[in-house]
Amino acid sequence: VLSAILKHSDSKAFADYLETMLSATSTEKIMPEAKLFIRSYLNVYKIKKSLKVTTVIALFGGQIRILNPREHPLGEDNWRVKLQQFNELYSVNALVQWEVITVQDGDDVNREDPLKQISTTDMVRSLLIKEYWPYFTLGKIRMYEISTAQKKEIGSVRTGATTYGARQAIRNGADFVIISDGDISAHIAQEGLLLEDYDKEVVAIGSRKTLGAFVDGRKITRRILSWGFNVYSRLLLPLGDISDTQCGFKGYPLRILEDILPVNNLNQFDRDFIYNFSGEPALLSRARRLE
Repeated sequence: VLSAILKHSDSKAFADYLETMLSATSTEKIMPEAKLFIRSYLNVYKIKKSLKVTTVIALFGGQIRILNPREHPLGEDNWRVKLQQFNELYSVNALVQWEVITVQDGDDVNREDPLKQISTTDMVRSLLIKEYWPYFTLGKIRMYEISTAQKKEIGSVRTGATTYGARQAIRNGADFVIISDGDISAHIAQEGLLLEDYDKEVVAIGSRKTLGAFVDGRKITRRILSWGFNVYSRLLLPLGDISDTQCGFKGYPLRILEDILPVNNLNQFDRDFIYNFSGEPALLSRARRLE
């Protein structure tokens, strides 16, 4: 609905109404999650200059997520869902160009598992070729891989793939890079929230603690471990008041990313950087040091 009204001939009137509604002193009747979506769409709608936004997604062990729920009870149909969300959000502003970069984080084929006979990248590629071929020809989707040998050498747990992908995004002319997860936990239509200050030198960080955020299916052990890891990270790294370092939903303007990225123009990895579960907090701490 938001996408449709912000593409209407009277879109400015609708946008002004939505802004007034959000700025009203009393907005208790609007659900918190609805406020997030409205703000996200308005942020994209109000961008006044050409902007290329690239979303980087690491792929590993995600074969089941690609399936739809009819094929497997844990299937998410995640790529069809994501691409629909990309189209709906960014179609409200012709000045904003979106792109997706995927990076396979080492080989995830498991010959003993009937659902993992091919890699996540090959499954995604097969789906895209069959149903979304124009995205390849338009350059909307680019797919890369780091080898298993590279993954082991740097000890990558996702961060090797996402930082490599971010470097490719810069090469392809990205103005703003968003690092997101391969599942559907972060709704793509909320990327506009990360773009609120796209023209400033600040990192935008999504958080599951934000009012309106909805976290489904996280076991109590996962919550405890996540809390402990965040406390541990803040003790060892200059993260300040950042309370959710592991949420896979962060936005980096080009100027900051160039200074903190541990992958150089020759695609060589910084051997002193940590690419395991501590990779994202380490990247944020590099950004903090720029302040």
